[in-house]
Amino acid sequence: MRRRAIDVASTPPASNCARLYTISGAARRLRAGPRPIALPTREQAVRLRGGGRGLRARGQAHAREKERRVRELLRLARLALAVLLRHDVDDAREGVIFEAFKSRASGESEARARLRHDEVPDLVKGLPGYAGINRKDYDYVLEEAGFSKSPAVDIDQFLEICVELREVIFASVPSCSPKIERLRNPVKKSGGGV
Repeated sequence: MRRRAIDVASTPPASNCARLYTISGAARRLRAGPRPIALPTREQAVRLRGGGRGLRARGQAHAREKERRVRELLRLARLALAVLLRHDVDDAREGVIFEAFKSRASGESEARARLRHDEVPDLVKGLPGYAGINRKDYDYVLEEAGFSKSPAVDIDQFLEICVELREVIFASVPSCSPKIERLRNPVKKSGGGV
């Protein structure tokens, strides 16, 4: 049911208080401002991208616009992740990780310095924030990064291993909550119970 707009100037002031003024849905959305944009998950993006196929002609433009926005959001998310990882690696080059590698590595120059695989886990455990690393995590990261077949790692590979190990450390571990036992109401001898 649509209500008519009331002309405030033509009505007496006493009746203004008693009148209901309604705001249309479009005006309410304009007054509220734009909604915050949340980055979609990969599943949502796939679902949104697939939503444009098979629609009628008037809905296809909307679907194409939605698909374009999702592609743009995914591109921005990938860019933000790349910037974050690049800054992480740049900070590590200037910081403790780089110094620790230089102290243990063997080689004539800084560019040719290499570290054997069996020395790396001990070195990483000594770094601040990496105390929880075990050999299994290290082997997993080596296999994922593709460095398991080489006999030693250089500084760039070492930094990549450290970044991957940090992701392994901070990965959310599914918690196993203990089985919650339901409370039982005591049943009286009469056979009644709730």
